[in-house]
Amino acid sequence: MGTITLVRHSQASFGDEDYDKLSELGLAQSGVIGEAFKERGFPTSEELTAVVWGGQRRHKETMDGVLKLWPYGGSTLEEKRFGEFDHMDIIFKGEDGFKPKAKMGIKLLFSKNKDKTIEKTFLKTLSRWVSGDFEEDYKEPFSKFHKRSWEGLVETTEKFKEKKNIFIFTSGGVIASILLKVLNIKKENFIPLVWSLYNGSLTQLTIRPTLKKDLSHEGTFFLSSLNEHHHMLGSGQEFLTNK
Repeated sequence: MGTITLVRHSQASFGDEDYDKLSELGLAQSGVIGEAFKERGFPTSEELTAVVWGGQRRHKETMDGVLKLWPYGGSTLEEKRFGEFDHMDIIFKGEDGFKPKAKMGIKLLFSKNKDKTIEKTFLKTLSRWVSGDFEEDYKEPFSKFHKRSWEGLVETTEKFKEKKNIFIFTSGGVIASILLKVLNIKKENFIPLVWSLYNGSLTQLTIRPTLKKDLSHEGTFFLSSLNEHHHMLGSGQEFLTNK
């Protein structure tokens, strides 16, 4: 048996022009994850371990912060199928009143709480995207996102089948998408899963390929832990974030 650890990236710069970079708090959170890796004794030998990141800046900055403290000495692999969905495309394609983008700027300008306005709008437009009823509107429909996230997991597992541990630095949407398949649950559970995942949290899957023939390929992966975040909470309430 092997283990896959899905690491949700540290806090990104929500509301800034460049969302993809980590915030100051996010950079500090990466160090907390690195300390947690050390405390848990995760193996650092490349013979036993593979480290993968999803191709976005926030994934790499989180991984780099971890590697400053966790002495893994091997190479890392960029796998873009673990990249997050395009949240801006989802917002602007899902809210007619936000076309053109200037209209959204006006709405935010007169909003008393910018973050709450964005969050409420995102939830509404995300539901539209997940529904699958408007797939032709999006650069990447939910069905394609869901498919490529799963294919990324399956093919990465196959690529590193000789390893005992695979660490994947990715985003909440990818983790939630993978969990839909692992737990065999409906896509309506996608948004509650995304909303529950904390920055820097760890979700672990156990690989049991001997059950593949009996349970289909989904039966290869079993959920061992979900959204572990005690390492963040132990550093202070301010470290517990989900954006």
